[in-house]
Amino acid sequence: MPFNAATLIALKGENNLDAWARALKVEHASQGLKLYVTKTIPEPKVDDKTKDKDEKYLFDFIRNSISSVTNDAKSDVLDEYQTIKCSSFATLEAFLMRWQTLRKRVKDVGYIIDDKVELTNLFNAVKRSFPHEAMLWAADMNKNELTTMSFLARLSTLANTQKNYTNMVAAKLEVKTKETKEIKTESNGDERVACNVCGKK
Repeated sequence: MPFNAATLIALKGENNLDAWARALKVEHASQGLKLYVTKTIPEPKVDDKTKDKDEKYLFDFIRNSISSVTNDAKSDVLDEYQTIKCSSFATLEAFLMRWQTLRKRVKDVGYIIDDKVELTNLFNAVKRSFPHEAMLWAADMNKNELTTMSFLARLSTLANTQKNYTNMVAAKLEVKTKETKEIKTESNGDERVACNVCGKK
């Protein structure tokens, strides 16, 4: 008897794993086959020749595989979050964007991180890139005057300063390049500059 496609849903990974499993069990139940994907009957003996035909084996394999991948992904996110370094990024702004993304992911998957641990990790991630500022930050940490949120605010201000300085330098370079081109154009390709007194080149 064929399965009713209307009651089944496509498996899209961790996001709908439970819903997919429920729908599959409902469909199996309607076919009188639910026992083959549940643990209410003893598992059949499975060997390499028969396991592909065993629905329970396939059902469990899919659920366990996705759970395993999910756990690996969670572990990878946590590892990166704990070891990320500002020096690996071109700008402080880029580092902060990545750090905050990782922080959100870590919290979304259910990890609970103590504020002091989080603050220490963040400090360690940026201290080598900003050694002078790090001395002030360390002093404030020792006096318990720094939290993760207040530290993030300071880093954001520093990132904006860094960005504005970079933009200013780029603008000055652009103006200087433009002026150089204008001088060359005025001299018709002759790179000698005219004398202010006699006008000769």
